[in-house]
Amino acid sequence: MLALTISTVFTLSSFAASNPTKLNGKNLNKPAGENLLDLPTGRLVGTGHLTIDGNEAQSGVTVLSGSTVATGPDGNAVIELGALGRIELQPNTTITLMLSTNIVLITISSVGRVVQSLPPGVMAQVKIHGEHSRLSVVRGMVNVKSAERVRTLETGEEGKFDHAAEAISTGDAEFVVDDGATRTAGGHSSKAGYASAGSIGLIALAGTAAAVTAGVLSGRTEGSNQATPPKPSTIVP
Repeated sequence: MLALTISTVFTLSSFAASNPTKLNGKNLNKPAGENLLDLPTGRLVGTGHLTIDGNEAQSGVTVLSGSTVATGPDGNAVIELGALGRIELQPNTTITLMLSTNIVLITISSVGRVVQSLPPGVMAQVKIHGEHSRLSVVRGMVNVKSAERVRTLETGEEGKFDHAAEAISTGDAEFVVDDGATRTAGGHSSKAGYASAGSIGLIALAGTAAAVTAGVLSGRTEGSNQATPPKPSTIVP
């Protein structure tokens, strides 16, 4: 019985030693969530209505890789990423964030306004969903691919896109993605870049009214210089 016990122990030890403990550099004996926790994280700072993965979020909470961060109509936030830079979110914006050692991946599912700042050596890939988006480059260079074309935007340049687009920057850059609206100091927006037929009609009507008013005033001025007084109108209301 003693010999059988010793033999069994050595056999099981041999099987245990033959099982790999690492795969592609990851320790398989670690808890399932520990590899995720090894990834970079961010810190959410802001005001107004903020959510992470659909749950109410307070300013100062940690943002994990894979999280979906959203701002409400009154929400303004900054995600501080340390060595990976920072992301600013203005109202009515929803993004999903994926982080690695030197790469920041963002999917924008609701385009309000996103400002991303990248230090040198950090690459960003931004996927923009929805219609009527605009990308403006504040600093550096961004390559943008859409259904229409592929183009490179540099400092001071911008491009408008009517379909989904993908932007890639290799770092030392800052760029803005928004819905193409003109914003006031209070954060309200108007789609100045996409005027509707109704808006154009109102503008034309206002121009016509202004022209008529100018003509009436001009007629009155000329009439005041004549010796003969104006005749009363013969039009019966």
